[in-house]
Amino acid sequence: MRLHVCVSPSERSVEQLEEKQSELRREVVGLKEVLSQVTLQKEVLEEEKTSLSLALNKVEVLKAEQEVHLNRLQNQEAALRDSLAKMAALSEGLASDKVELNRLLLQGEGEKAELCERRREAESERTASRGEGARLQQQLGDLGAKKRSLEASQHLLQEARERLEEEVCLLQRENARLLEQHAQVGYVVKLKHDPLHEIDHTLYSITADWTLHSKCLETRYVPDNHTADTLAENLKAALADWGLDENKLACITTDNGANIVAAIRNLGWPWLNCFGHNLHLAVSHGLDSDKDRTARVIGLCRSLVNIFHMSWIKKRDMRKAQAEANLPQHCLVLDVATRWGTKQKMVERVLEQLPAIRHVLVEDRKHGHLNPTWQDVSVLESINAAMKPLADFTDVLSGKNTSQCPQLSLYWN
Repeated sequence: MRLHVCVSPSERSVEQLEEKQSELRREVVGLKEVLSQVTLQKEVLEEEKTSLSLALNKVEVLKAEQEVHLNRLQNQEAALRDSLAKMAALSEGLASDKVELNRLLLQGEGEKAELCERRREAESERTASRGEGARLQQQLGDLGAKKRSLEASQHLLQEARERLEEEVCLLQRENARLLEQHAQVGYVVKLKHDPLHEIDHTLYSITADWTLHSKCLETRYVPDNHTADTLAENLKAALADWGLDENKLACITTDNGANIVAAIRNLGWPWLNCFGHNLHLAVSHGLDSDKDRTARVIGLCRSLVNIFHMSWIKKRDMRKAQAEANLPQHCLVLDVATRWGTKQKMVERVLEQLPAIRHVLVEDRKHGHLNPTWQDVSVLESINAAMKPLADFTDVLSGKNTSQCPQLSLYWN
């Protein structure tokens, strides 16, 4: 069921007014709240303004204080600059004073050193003067002693001169006698020339009673090349100088050199080659014919001689080893191609000193390989056994004592 209420216009306007009033009240309440908030904000802003004012005042005070402090610092800086300028000027003055002081010190040191040097020179001159005086005194004494010694030597030399003059007279008489004998009988000339441009002339003769005489006539220096013509010219000059007759020359003995053989052939003199030289060549050719066995041991001997000759340490150890083994204090010998029998002497000396050589080389790493093996020793002993009689034969043949001639036949057989 529907109810229909009828409202008059006045009532309706009243209600509208009440509603408007209510809305206005709500707006007033809202405005009051807003006002209260604004009031609070205003208070807060005023408080902040107050605090800002206080802070600004403090900043102004601090700014004033800083300006005062800045002014003070500027004043201090100006004062410091003035002080620095004064200190710089003072430092320059001190530096110049220091330079001057150093100059004065150096000048003083130089003068002191000069004075010390003069003092040392004076002392050295005084010492030298004393030493010179002592030396002159000593020289005076020495000269007196030398004078006495020379006087005594002069007396002895005078006596020796007299004796030598007497001996020269005797030799001249003996030489004249021998030349007279050589003029009566034949003679033999032995010629030896070497690479040193020298020629030795030795004369052999047998007198009427079959006495053998030998005399070395001269050793002639021949600087020219030893050609056949040069040698022939010097041979003729040597015989002419000694007054020897070429017709009484029995023969001339030389080595087998082609130049000397040609020279004698050109002169037409009887020639006999040297037996000792031929024997030496035969021995050398005999060793060369079996080089496979002999070359190593001969080279080994030469190497041993060289290392012991070149090192004083090896020589010292060699002498110690010789003393310990009761061996002769002999040095090793090196062979020379132009010296007869030196190869045998080298081998013989190595065999003689073999215990000492082994003792020295047994701890030598560098030269230990040169220590002879038993095969090397066997070959060396064989060479020495074969060459020793020939070396002895050569020594006897080269001797002047004719009483040894019977031994020659034994060796020859």
